[in-house]
Amino acid sequence: MSLRRAEIIGAWSLVSVVSVYEDGQRVDELGPRPAGYLCYTPEGFVSATLGDSTRPTSRAGDPHSATADEYAAMTRKFIAYAGHYSLDEATSTVVHRMEVSLFTNWTGQGQERHLAVDGDTLTITASPRVAADGRSFHSELVWRRDGGATSPEGVPAATKLTGGG
Repeated sequence: MSLRRAEIIGAWSLVSVVSVYEDGQRVDELGPRPAGYLCYTPEGFVSATLGDSTRPTSRAGDPHSATADEYAAMTRKFIAYAGHYSLDEATSTVVHRMEVSLFTNWTGQGQERHLAVDGDTLTITASPRVAADGRSFHSELVWRRDGGATSPEGVPAATKLTGGG
């Protein structure tokens, strides 16, 4: 079944991330309550930010004051990247080209994913990888379309909180 570009445009909130191993084992990749957003623009930009919602915090009040150990702990189960994407509508396959990434080895790479949209749910199946223990697996990510929160006055929450627009 083909997928139209218009079906993926917008912001998506993360519901789940599961590693699916070749033996059928399923493991929560970013904990039982992951949090994150995936955004596709009509101009071809993609941005993904996702992680374990129970990641540790830093004692520092500013990112520049955190220790190396605190940074390592905070980023262990966190993924962030942005760049351009291309969609093959006939095969429902997207390639995310990472132009900036928290995991710097991904910078400059393209990663292929299979997409399926069912109403307000986007399911992404990532390409197979090999785990540290040598087993083959792929990630399945489920996202829910995010219409954006609004205040009682009808103002988008982010605008109201930041005073920006």
